[in-house]
Amino acid sequence: MASLVDKTAVSGAAPGLRGVPFTLALIAVAVVIFAFGRWLDSSYAFFIGYVVVQYMVLGTAWNILGGYTGYVNFGITAFFAIGAYSTVALHKLVPTLPLPVMIVVSGVLAGLVGLGTGYLTLRLRGVFFSIATLALAVVVQTLITNWDFVGGARGAYVLRPKVAPLIGGEYVQYLFLLMLGMCVIVLATARGIERSSLGYGFAAIRDDEGAAEASGVPTLKLKLIATGFGEAATAVNQAVHWIYPDKKVNPGHSSNMAIFGQKDD
Repeated sequence: MASLVDKTAVSGAAPGLRGVPFTLALIAVAVVIFAFGRWLDSSYAFFIGYVVVQYMVLGTAWNILGGYTGYVNFGITAFFAIGAYSTVALHKLVPTLPLPVMIVVSGVLAGLVGLGTGYLTLRLRGVFFSIATLALAVVVQTLITNWDFVGGARGAYVLRPKVAPLIGGEYVQYLFLLMLGMCVIVLATARGIERSSLGYGFAAIRDDEGAAEASGVPTLKLKLIATGFGEAATAVNQAVHWIYPDKKVNPGHSSNMAIFGQKDD
């Protein structure tokens, strides 16, 4: 009975669309936004939209683990780097590989790394988990700094194409379209999780993990799911972002967005 009451309370606290109607509404909004941008035909407008949508994806990805389960992950910068440098490596190995394929590969790789590191660190709680994830960021930075194939400490330089594939126009329009598609996928998935039994399990972990375990909630399994999806979404975000400017991705560069894996000015 208590479980039913809790679910009813959660549903009542967050009314609105869900499932297929919510996804269709997101797609409709995305189509309208992209069509309006094409009508404006402004590179700056696409750049602004790209940055806004990018942070929407990043914030939603972080919220899967940090918000739904209450686990603060400082290792997010490691997955920024995994997303960026996996596409750098793929671009060097197979220059003709389409960017969407590289995005998928980077997401899968980051998800697997997230599951592996999560299995080792998610048995920790509170500040101890956060410290362990911060150590992961340092380890990944050290590995990439010493990996000459992707530029090492010098960073990797990649010039983006001038013309967008498939849709024509400037390449920033293509990158914006990819980021917009990822935003639809991530928001729809997050909404689905929030309204599912998986989301209720996440909420139980956040509220009282000990009580959740005593009630039979598979806390480790749920935390691994949250970690895998959240880190994969983080990586695909950066897999697109690294190629935007005609500059470089540098493992030692700091910014307001990540400790490393960002571009030099």
